[in-house]
Amino acid sequence: METILLKLDTVHEEKAIENLTGRLIAGDPVRDYVPILIERMVKEELTPKPEAEPETDGASKWTGPPSGTAVAADAPRRRIPVALPAAVAGVLVLATVATVLAVRDGNDARATSGLITVSGVIGSEKRAYFEDPDVKAALAEHGFEVKVDAAKYPVFSSPMAIATFQPIVDLLSAGGIARKVDGTWYFDVRKYVDLAKANWRWTNIRGNMTYPVNKRILITTTDPRTSNSAAMFLSIVTYVANHNSVAQSAADEKKVLPLVTPLFVNQGYTDNSSEGPFDDYLSLGMGKSPMVNIYEAQFVEAAVEHKLKPGMVLMYPCSPSTRWSR
Repeated sequence: METILLKLDTVHEEKAIENLTGRLIAGDPVRDYVPILIERMVKEELTPKPEAEPETDGASKWTGPPSGTAVAADAPRRRIPVALPAAVAGVLVLATVATVLAVRDGNDARATSGLITVSGVIGSEKRAYFEDPDVKAALAEHGFEVKVDAAKYPVFSSPMAIATFQPIVDLLSAGGIARKVDGTWYFDVRKYVDLAKANWRWTNIRGNMTYPVNKRILITTTDPRTSNSAAMFLSIVTYVANHNSVAQSAADEKKVLPLVTPLFVNQGYTDNSSEGPFDDYLSLGMGKSPMVNIYEAQFVEAAVEHKLKPGMVLMYPCSPSTRWSR
């Protein structure tokens, strides 16, 4: 599986920064990004840097209060040298200001330690990072003490599904790729893998007057290297391509790679989150993406919020075992 993911080589850094900036401009709470920004700041500080050039005008630079000294609210602070794009650097400043706790009395931690306390909620996998002595030291050098609590979420399960449209379902049904059982539509993954192997396009389907587009027959997914929903779909198609068996050996990987890799790389750019392609599904119709890999819960939520339009249909990938996402 690791080898398969490495084959899907798409660059997302610029897109991620663009999305982050856009979401902040749109009004997302700055505090949502504080743990990420603090992590970037510390990583920068732990990276060896060349010695700074000596001052030429004889002016001395303020380097912060000595340990154990209380700091006045209006006292200057040393600038944090974080090498980030301008948009992200601005967010860091806003995030820091937004999360500084005001001094209420002389008995708090700031008065006794000289550090400003920043509190936040993180994923449990980040706890070890913030408890690392080097990380704490780098933050303390800038006058910060970070206190974090791990977020606790209930276990949530949702089957993987395919959001599509009734004309597409009818077309696939005529070709034996989709079938309806007790009112529920199912998508034959085995036949889908075979079609991809043969490099079929929508125009190859006989009598296709519904969607006569010269595009490959592909389900739109996210990036399986960074997105759980795509990784789950990858596990389904890999299982089917390996004759209904989990790919466990190098020989298995060698066998399934030529079959499953085109299902992802032929899509071109893929998002990091299933929210992106599903939003396109809801707003743009079947012209861009006639089939989108999603969580069933997303479709149900859209139905509850009255976002579904007539003709929007949910299919379930049909394989020897249905994959559930936790």
